[in-house]
Amino acid sequence: MSRHDRRTTLKRRVAAVAEDWLGRALPDAERWTRASLVRCRGPYCLRCGHSSPQRYSVREGCPVCIDRRGVLDGVCRVGRYRGGCAQLVLALKFRRWWELARPLGSRLAWSVRAERGADCLRGAVVVPVPMPLIRRWRRGIDHAALIGREVASAGGAAYYAAMWRSRGAGQAGAARSTRLRASSHGWHLHLKAPSRLRGREVVLVDDVLTTGRTARIASRLLKQAGATSVTLAVVAVTDQSPDIGYKIEG
Repeated sequence: MSRHDRRTTLKRRVAAVAEDWLGRALPDAERWTRASLVRCRGPYCLRCGHSSPQRYSVREGCPVCIDRRGVLDGVCRVGRYRGGCAQLVLALKFRRWWELARPLGSRLAWSVRAERGADCLRGAVVVPVPMPLIRRWRRGIDHAALIGREVASAGGAAYYAAMWRSRGAGQAGAARSTRLRASSHGWHLHLKAPSRLRGREVVLVDDVLTTGRTARIASRLLKQAGATSVTLAVVAVTDQSPDIGYKIEG
């Protein structure tokens, strides 16, 4: 049994104890996820992830990003950050319902394979967007890492936490202008990242794409480490109007 499987088994046993002794009945993650994501399908731009009346390829781009070029090599998503999809993300992040990571990761892996090809994850490296250490300690959960592990497991890809953050303000509830000014200070590559990522395709995993600032910072670091391409895979995208612009350029 792998270390990840042992950890999952231990968490399930803890959950059973919590239900028996504390009366906290944890959700049926698989059923709740299926019900919440029923209406998540819809055309979107594969370059920026923005919802659109029709599907746009990475090469074409949609009216929001057609004149912009970025460090990302495309975006794959499950749905919009609204309704049931948003509830799933919030429950995982702030209520620590780690049980949701497996169905969300499996669904995200399915979305990536549907857009990029059935074997696109084989040979790729799945890298989660890092969370600042102090925020990880306060929340008690690293949601991007949990989802990333499930994406790698479902798609037959390698998993590697190539980056870490020593600092960084939380962006939950922050204004768009504040998100766009987020600094890259405090972002670091692990020492072995160049040898693990050089010449490899990378799937960068996060929960929500809003302005793309965090994804751009992470993508630059990964390409500095030698990644040939970086595709962002997120559970949800916060759509912006074309007048505001969905900045995902470098």
